[in-house]
Amino acid sequence: RDGAEAVRLARSAVALTDERNAQQLEKLAVASAGTGDYPAAIQTVQKALRLAAAANDRDLAAELATQLRLFQSQRAARTP
Repeated sequence: RDGAEAVRLARSAVALTDERNAQQLEKLAVASAGTGDYPAAIQTVQKALRLAAAANDRDLAAELATQLRLFQSQRAARTP
């Protein structure tokens, strides 16, 4: 995997959604964690978590909360 390219592509997708799509933010957080940028991953997944909670998407919110804990312990999560 090319982490820098994954971050670049994820940032583009997030920009296209005006940072309002929790799933796209999740992908950016995972890509950031994959490059070792845990502070960015934490900040991004927290934003995604707020969006998911506001949309009452409990399944996504639970998944994001798990990822947040991983990132806080500086462990990357991978998505399929």
